[in-house]
Amino acid sequence: MLPSTRLLGAALLPFTLLTGVYLVAHGALSPGGGFQGGVVLATGLHVAYVAADYRALRRVRPLAVLDVADAVAAGSFAALGLAGLAAGGAYLQNVLPWGTFNTLASSGLVAVVNAAVGVEVASGVVVLLAHFLEQAVETAERDGG
Repeated sequence: MLPSTRLLGAALLPFTLLTGVYLVAHGALSPGGGFQGGVVLATGLHVAYVAADYRALRRVRPLAVLDVADAVAAGSFAALGLAGLAAGGAYLQNVLPWGTFNTLASSGLVAVVNAAVGVEVASGVVVLLAHFLEQAVETAERDGG
């Protein structure tokens, strides 16, 4: 691994994570949202794989925690949808008060749903790629690579 690649990866990691959080948080105000931000967040963790090696990625990615986060976020999405039904409306109907126009708190339930989707997508993509990378490492080791 070239030192310049390691340096670039280390420099890009916080910016990638910050961009992912921004996309999730501002999904109701701009193009973006939970899915796009979640993919960017997952990509941020995998910059460690590109910049360093597989062992570094394994250290920064706790799969057990991400599996739980995936399940909790998916359950949260369902619960938020049921909150609309419980309030006598439709599934995923807004049950939160509207905030000031064009601010982060202006979207009611949309911001909370974006956060749940962002966590679910980020953790799901990291876990999915972890299984793919495990297979690739096992195949390379078996073939002598």
